[in-house]
Amino acid sequence: MPRNNRLRSSPENSFPLKAIVQIVVAAIVAGGAGLTFVQYRNRSITSSGREIRRLEKELADLNNELETLRPRISQLASRTALQARLNDGFIKMVPIKQDRIVQMSLARETPMRTVANVSTQ
Repeated sequence: MPRNNRLRSSPENSFPLKAIVQIVVAAIVAGGAGLTFVQYRNRSITSSGREIRRLEKELADLNNELETLRPRISQLASRTALQARLNDGFIKMVPIKQDRIVQMSLARETPMRTVANVSTQ
């Protein structure tokens, strides 16, 4: 009989299979969650990078277009071009009347300057 008691294993000497399985399952779940988070962040950063690249290209294209249009803007805003359009009647302007011109002095030491009256009627 003592031999049968010796063959039976006691609970404290048994292999802790339940604890090892719990640790392995917890590690697999944590690893899966970590990999999912990394994949999500990678996709988010990649899509943001593509959008930034697209917007920077669009900005560069707009800057190039602006630089090509600057001479034309300067030409159209020149005094001679505006005078020609005024003479053609394309620009409707009226001359400033004498009663709308005011002389003002800023200080006693400065000379008088002519300024336009900004009130509208």
